[in-house]
Amino acid sequence: MLQLHGQQLKTPTSKARRRRLTEPHSYQRYGAEFSKQGAVIQPRRKIRKASDRSNGLTVNVSGKKYFFTVRLLSQFPESLLAHRGKRAFFYDSIRDEFFFDRNRIAFESVFNFYQSKGDFVPPDENLNFPEQLLADEFYFYGLYDYISKDDKRTKLVVPKALKKRQVVPLRKYQKEVWKICEVPDSSTLARVVNLFSLLLIICSAVILFLDTLPAFRRSAKPVTLTSNFTSISAKNSTDENIFKSSKTFKIISIVEAFCIAWFAFELLVRFVVSPEKRKFFLRALNVIDLIAIVPFYISLFISIRSVGTTLYILRVLRLSRVFRVIKISRYISTMKVLGKTVRASINDLWTMCFLILIGTILFGSMAYYCEQWDEETKFDSIPIACWWSIVTITTLGYGDLVPRTLCGKLAGGLCSVSGVLLITPFLPIIFNKFIRFQQQVEASTKGAGQDSRDRPKKRAYSTQYEVNESLVKQRTRRYTM
Repeated sequence: MLQLHGQQLKTPTSKARRRRLTEPHSYQRYGAEFSKQGAVIQPRRKIRKASDRSNGLTVNVSGKKYFFTVRLLSQFPESLLAHRGKRAFFYDSIRDEFFFDRNRIAFESVFNFYQSKGDFVPPDENLNFPEQLLADEFYFYGLYDYISKDDKRTKLVVPKALKKRQVVPLRKYQKEVWKICEVPDSSTLARVVNLFSLLLIICSAVILFLDTLPAFRRSAKPVTLTSNFTSISAKNSTDENIFKSSKTFKIISIVEAFCIAWFAFELLVRFVVSPEKRKFFLRALNVIDLIAIVPFYISLFISIRSVGTTLYILRVLRLSRVFRVIKISRYISTMKVLGKTVRASINDLWTMCFLILIGTILFGSMAYYCEQWDEETKFDSIPIACWWSIVTITTLGYGDLVPRTLCGKLAGGLCSVSGVLLITPFLPIIFNKFIRFQQQVEASTKGAGQDSRDRPKKRAYSTQYEVNESLVKQRTRRYTM
């Protein structure tokens, strides 16, 4: 039996009707009944669904209270706290406040966001607060769309509600094979298969290096290449050492063929079990896999009949073997972290490259005109001097070009010092972003490795439905004696 100010109220008596009372869609109907009966018992005291005082409202976040003025809330009219209809679900009529069972540390940033008129300030770095949770909280309060694009890219991650969900195959066996190919940590078999693929990639890279060493090639008879107009002997050709005068040892060719066959089989299996076959070859890593495989089979069917085009095609096909090394990025999470870091630091990298370009042109031109006093100078033009400048400003110093005059040496000293001053300030910024993304990957991997029964229960709610249901149950318990 429910009571209000000492008076009994009519409520559902059966268990089924009591169960329906806790459902969010039934709350408005019974809440209206409570309001009407309360007005009859005490006409002067009305139960309000939401508090809209003229000077502001009180927000209680897990026991800590905040006061918002109307002026603060009016800055972001579509946010949860500013919208009258959205915040009505969280109103506590007894305490005359809005109650949220959410994270208090994240709400400090939300409160500062209102006070600073949209300036996003994350929690203290010493707290090691998860960025994913902070992004989800801002999305819950309806403030994520008000954050600037720069802050979203550099200080925050995408909320879980806005992330694209990965499409998973529906069939059981197709799903298991898909997990083995796409999720390396899903099972022991997946780890073994991906480790085997990684070893074959490394083996293929080693073969690529050994194939260029004379000690790992056997001699072949000189071949004369004949075209329609000329007859060229491969004996004195530069490409003769690569294409005709020697051949790869048979064992190396067999190992390379096995590696390519495995890569082709792996790509075919991943395509067959993929739930999105139309978008399969639109992904960068899949295109790289295809580029690393197809040229090998093309070269098996090519016969050298002309000098010009065929030799050029063979050079391109052999160059494509380098793309096999890029396949390693599929199995190493640090490569993905590096890609995220580059995308997040693109503005800083552009600024650094622009400053280096200015320094290269400035000191290159200066060194060119300074070295003109020396008759034996190697600075024959400004482009050559710019090559020396970019090598010096990046602190590499090959030593192929060295200024000989006093003025040129002074220009070289200024160039090297300027390089340190231009590059050094950007390194900590990029490094901090790399560490931040690395921690995110480690946190997500740790969470994914846990079983759902072993994970700690979250205090905050993940959906609006759970929030409404909890609030209705809390309100029902307050009226129940």
